[in-house]
Amino acid sequence: MMAEVSNHLRKIEPDEVGHSLDQAHATRRFKSEAEAAEILSMALRRYYDDALVRYNLACYWCVMGRVEEARAMLETAVKKDESLRELAKTDEDLAALRGP
Repeated sequence: MMAEVSNHLRKIEPDEVGHSLDQAHATRRFKSEAEAAEILSMALRRYYDDALVRYNLACYWCVMGRVEEARAMLETAVKKDESLRELAKTDEDLAALRGP
């Protein structure tokens, strides 16, 4: 239901990036990382400079095994918002970037 509400809000408030993030989060939890990544890939076209869109996309890609793409996306996210570096150090979704 959250994905549906977020999708509706995204349509009526297209300038609010949070709705895309919420929709992707709900989609990941109740459907798949791949579908959530697609939502954020589309959001990235609109919110190109948004660090959180990039960070979350990196998380989804990493979980999906797209580790090198995730690394590159995370690096860009951190350049846009340095505070994400600390978050990435403990984010389980990014464990594959830290190695064994």
